[in-house]
Amino acid sequence: MQGKSVLVSSSEKTEGPVRPSVAWLTVNRRCNFRCKWCYAQGAEFDTAQDMPIDLAVRMTRILQSAGVQHLFVTGGEPTLWNPLLKFNDFCQKIGLETTLVTNGMRFSNDAFWHRYLEHPNTFVGISLKAGNPKQLWESAQVRQFATVTRGITRAMTHFQSGVGIVYNTDCSGNLIEMAEYAMSCNAKTIKLDFCTPVFVNGEPSAICVTEPGHMVEGVMHDYPRLVEITNGNLAFIMSVPFCFWPQEFIQKLKAKNRIESVCQLLKREGIVVGSGGSLYMCNELFDFPIGKYAEDFNTAASLVELLNSPKISGYYNELSRYPSDRCQDYSWYMDCGGGCPLQWSVLEPEKLIHPIR
Repeated sequence: MQGKSVLVSSSEKTEGPVRPSVAWLTVNRRCNFRCKWCYAQGAEFDTAQDMPIDLAVRMTRILQSAGVQHLFVTGGEPTLWNPLLKFNDFCQKIGLETTLVTNGMRFSNDAFWHRYLEHPNTFVGISLKAGNPKQLWESAQVRQFATVTRGITRAMTHFQSGVGIVYNTDCSGNLIEMAEYAMSCNAKTIKLDFCTPVFVNGEPSAICVTEPGHMVEGVMHDYPRLVEITNGNLAFIMSVPFCFWPQEFIQKLKAKNRIESVCQLLKREGIVVGSGGSLYMCNELFDFPIGKYAEDFNTAASLVELLNSPKISGYYNELSRYPSDRCQDYSWYMDCGGGCPLQWSVLEPEKLIHPIR
């Protein structure tokens, strides 16, 4: 993998085969939002990068045969992908569960919404960008707040599902308002993730990543109110190390089952497919493809063989190393995983990691 190394330690954390049980199918790069932290910015939201339906079908058959049991349909904004409804019918026919990851805006359109309900995904997850009109404009360059609200409310009410919020510099002071807004749209749960660097033209960009100290302080301040607002239906997708947080806070989250940690890359159980059929280890690594359909694989067996080849295994080993040798003394490390490996493209682990024994 060319480009800047994202880790500093040579100690490897895990080894083992890549066994994909989940995949992300990136069906397009176009979007009706312009979020500053989005990994699609590197593709400049190109409207020409729509995945052909025949490629989507071939890739999905291969992924399912390789062991994938759940498919996330992502973009860009996948509701703008013209073959979506036809593709959903195909996935239902072959018995593959799918989750549509969307900003929800297009669900406000009556004609599209009613067509979609005839050809739905198994699940819908809303990526929530804002809790008020001003924040939506500043975060996503979108002024139609009422339109977005209508779409989100429709999805939440029909699918009885929840929203995801990426904690970043744009929402750090508005988290409570965003949570209240989500629940007013009938969200059943809120999952709080943390903004990580993305790579643009081979270089890490941390434009909206919150400074760790401010992030911890802000979340700790808001946590009691968040639990109250959500009636406890709150989870943290912990892409930052546990040792950034007070020990009692992590213990509380674990006891309440409000924490998810160690990403698919570190577990070696997922894969991302780009709109042109290229493979990626992570959504944030679109500058670093590791293979391509029809060039490096064309069957489930050749896909699994590629993912477990010495070259690709080396990439996994590189990205799954201990961020710091101090992590070896960390009693919770197998639950923590050192957070997202891409954090260390902009942060210095030796200054920040303080293992809890």
